[in-house]
Amino acid sequence: IAGIVAQLLRTRKLDTPIAPPVFPNMEQVVERITAAVQRKEQIAIFGDYDCDGITATAQLVRFFRRKGMDPLVRLPHRIRDGYGLRPAIIEEFHLAGIELLITVDNGISATEEIALAKEYGIDTLITDHHAVGEDIPPATLVLHPELAGCPGPHPSGAGVVFLLLEALEKGTWEERPIDMVLAMCGTVADLVELRGYNRQLVREGTQALQQIKSGPLALLRD
Repeated sequence: IAGIVAQLLRTRKLDTPIAPPVFPNMEQVVERITAAVQRKEQIAIFGDYDCDGITATAQLVRFFRRKGMDPLVRLPHRIRDGYGLRPAIIEEFHLAGIELLITVDNGISATEEIALAKEYGIDTLITDHHAVGEDIPPATLVLHPELAGCPGPHPSGAGVVFLLLEALEKGTWEERPIDMVLAMCGTVADLVELRGYNRQLVREGTQALQQIKSGPLALLRD
């Protein structure tokens, strides 16, 4: 049976690694986050209430905690807040002294809110995968597969953040199996097409899940 599976994978060209999407401005995003870590800036992460947004947020939180930082995390309430940034949330970040705001799985349509953050002197990094409108928010930097000219199908919000972490931390996913599993969960839950890089991410995420020995993800698997 193993031989048949291997043959099928070869026939369908699913047995070789697929090059991940390339973001031309990834180096700039990495430089800005690295500077924030070095300067111990006040950082906020604004996610979404669905699985894709939560798993994307969790990946970034884990990254900053590995760096000895504890960012302010804001996940909107589905009923009270609705989807995406609101001016009142930007006001919260301003009062909290936030210097760098990172959005995950949202932000590409928040033109008014990002402009307000800019007025307050808050740098904003948008990581998103949703449809791009006529107006691009005046963020400091944007990571978006469509704006980067990446071929489809595009990664989910969790997939975009995973690519960011790959650029920030180098190494292989075997060194960060939990992040890989989180990216896989967000990808599957958001119902993006499982072709190309998305398919590879899910395949490797399934492998990574077997490496996790304890904690919530291990309980979910077992």
